[in-house]
Amino acid sequence: LDAAQSRGDAVLLETAVEALDRGVSDDASSVALTLLGRALLLNRKPQRAAAVLLEATTKQPVDSLAFYHLADAAEQTANPAVARNALLSYYALEGDPSEVRRRGQLFQRVADLSVQMGDMRTAVVWFERAARTDPSLVDVAFLIRLADAHWRLGDHAAARSNAMKALEREPDNQVARALLSRLR
Repeated sequence: LDAAQSRGDAVLLETAVEALDRGVSDDASSVALTLLGRALLLNRKPQRAAAVLLEATTKQPVDSLAFYHLADAAEQTANPAVARNALLSYYALEGDPSEVRRRGQLFQRVADLSVQMGDMRTAVVWFERAARTDPSLVDVAFLIRLADAHWRLGDHAAARSNAMKALEREPDNQVARALLSRLR
């Protein structure tokens, strides 16, 4: 599987999927199911990958990567609730990623999924965690998403503040301007 991924070899990937599919039994471990799920994701079969990875999360001992890859599959199949819950489970098992950038990206991903779910309170918390963790993530697009989450939560002062920060960095940004006009 790793060789197929590193070489970008579709034939080798299909062979790996077939071998894993044959090798994974009804009583397969979480690790084996996670490997099959990852292979299915790489082979662009997110629906099947999601089902296999969901099963992997129920096996003990659980492979924490099953949750991480389940989040990928759930996002690809437009299921933000499953994706966010899987990421939060992964985070609960693994804790903070050691690399600051990866930690900030994880937090931002949880925030974006929370927005997709309409859970603005959680989105704001995770956006702010991401910004504190890795300030390099805080670009204009990030500020606009944070401002929009604040606006949808009803915190117009925080929304205005973040929209203004976005405009300070990019004065002609039409999305930030539109958000500010909604706040007036």
